[in-house]
Amino acid sequence: MKKIFNNIKKHFLTYICLIVVGFVSCFYFLELKNMPRNEELISIFVGAKGNNNSLLTKFDKQKPDYIRKIQYRQFLVTDSGFNQNYKNFSYNLSDIIIIPRSKIFVDDVPICFAKLNTETISEFSSLFAFYDLSDEKYGFLIHQAQSNDNDYLDYGEGEEDEDYFAFIKRGSIHGGSLSGSKYRTALDFIKVFSI
Repeated sequence: MKKIFNNIKKHFLTYICLIVVGFVSCFYFLELKNMPRNEELISIFVGAKGNNNSLLTKFDKQKPDYIRKIQYRQFLVTDSGFNQNYKNFSYNLSDIIIIPRSKIFVDDVPICFAKLNTETISEFSSLFAFYDLSDEKYGFLIHQAQSNDNDYLDYGEGEEDEDYFAFIKRGSIHGGSLSGSKYRTALDFIKVFSI
């Protein structure tokens, strides 16, 4: 018995480290197991003139069963840091990007956003106008300036009101036929604006 206590005293720090590493590893692997996979997570970037979460509520009600999490990032277009947030989050981390016409960087459109194919154009042509660039269509006109078509976002008032477009990130797993994926959640979410 004395040998055991001496051994514990001698290697006490090692045993404590092993116990801590064991607990941390268990928590880490449980967290990894419970994290949503790529197809279970959809990310939405919104640039608006004010805070309004009714769009998130509408998306949450409409989401398919396989979507476990909606990552919704909304930024005020009038903030000084908007352009930095736009470049950081929309291009890299978002499946759907909703922004006003004045915040669209024309040079980045063909690089970052999915070009709409004829199948998508024919499906949505009765619901939306499109964002055209060099005879190609890239985004959906979800709000026309000076109209009261929907109130999911704060579009601004009077002269501050402008056209808003929804784009789908190029290569998004939720882009359906636009990215060769079986998941078309982004396209289905964009239909919310036609209702």
